[in-house]
Amino acid sequence: QDKNLEYEPHIVEVKPDLSKEIRRGSIMRPECPADQKYCYVLSGAKLEYLEYDPSRDVYAAWHSGGWGGHVADVLTVVEADPSLDLPIGCGGWSWACIGGHTEGTRMAYHPEWEDFGALCTSDIVKDNGLSYVPVLQTSGRPQTIISDSAISGAQSQTTWPGSLVACDCHFYMVWHGVQKEADWNGGDGTTDIAFARIEPLDGKVLHKKWIVKGTATRERTTKLAILGTAKGCQRFAFGYGELSSFYIYPERYFVAELDGEGNFITDKLDVTAITEWQEDEKWVTLGNGDVAWGTTWKRNDNGNPHHVTMKADGVTRVRTDTGCGCTYHGHNTGYGYSLLKEFHTQPTWGECKNQPGGCQYRDWGSSGFKTNEMFVTSLKASLRLGTPNSNDAKIVARDRHPDCDPQPKPSEMCRPEENECDADPCPGQTCDDPDTKKFG
Repeated sequence: QDKNLEYEPHIVEVKPDLSKEIRRGSIMRPECPADQKYCYVLSGAKLEYLEYDPSRDVYAAWHSGGWGGHVADVLTVVEADPSLDLPIGCGGWSWACIGGHTEGTRMAYHPEWEDFGALCTSDIVKDNGLSYVPVLQTSGRPQTIISDSAISGAQSQTTWPGSLVACDCHFYMVWHGVQKEADWNGGDGTTDIAFARIEPLDGKVLHKKWIVKGTATRERTTKLAILGTAKGCQRFAFGYGELSSFYIYPERYFVAELDGEGNFITDKLDVTAITEWQEDEKWVTLGNGDVAWGTTWKRNDNGNPHHVTMKADGVTRVRTDTGCGCTYHGHNTGYGYSLLKEFHTQPTWGECKNQPGGCQYRDWGSSGFKTNEMFVTSLKASLRLGTPNSNDAKIVARDRHPDCDPQPKPSEMCRPEENECDADPCPGQTCDDPDTKKFG
């Protein structure tokens, strides 16, 4: 609409066979055209998520947010009642899941708690960490730190959510991060992968463990989904990527099965020559218990997936600094996707070149995604994702996790939309300043 690249976001409903549009409605906040606040913008980290709550018949739409020259996120709850015109309802937030510029995000609906859960990271220092925030609660919108980023700088350099999965009365999740600052080694170190079970009500961590760790490489791009139709949350499909310290995207991809405590119940299976997945894609459990996802990729000469740091013949590209002192900005901050080729003092990725205007990077990553081929991969629940190990024999059939004690739900799960700073002033902060405004 103007030079600040603000766009009007919509929810569009279509028939299940995609043959016809049923209705659409704008979810633009009224403050956007009036004051350039709470807008949908293309700058900052990209996020566009939509989840549905059948108990209240509402959508939760979460997208990149802009406020003047600042970027974060906006989460809008929308009434889905067919008699209404998709009006904005109560719940969510108009600005910023947590402090800083929002980066890594995940959202899921929990049918037992009848609420959405949100995971987010930002570029703020480690005081925030990987945080969990419920969407429809009224009691101050609690924020719980699931994992400290373990470094002194921007936590998005190391911490990124992978999946958030509702099962029984809990949320299960995986993410990649750093256990201690020495592991990161100023940007040339390792990242590991963690698993947790948390309370949907407030994000209380019931169980957490680092499940892929101790190697000389970086593990990331991790995913989790329920595998099979058995009850009890004891079989999950798990995936992750492995890369050397100089790349953004994984060079190898692995799948395995986990139990409800994050233990491997099969050995890992290398699927690099078969498939891949990207950081912000979602693994989905189908009605028959299979797990599936869709990805676009460019093929190598042999027809296998072209992982972004590869040449067409499948040979891995290497980093070749030539004295310009480039760093891989996109890799270190975790944004994950390269822009078009440009001059930049910190190129998002590619090959560093001495240039009078700064460092130039080649858009290998962008060209790797320029394809009209979409691939759907499914992991069959009737087969095993690797060879079963001794942990598999320890699983005992159950209908429900033993930690699922009855918990009282909040008396009010949704509040009228209001200016949170007017309702609960922030001590020592200016509520109209997007850099310092705090909610909840």
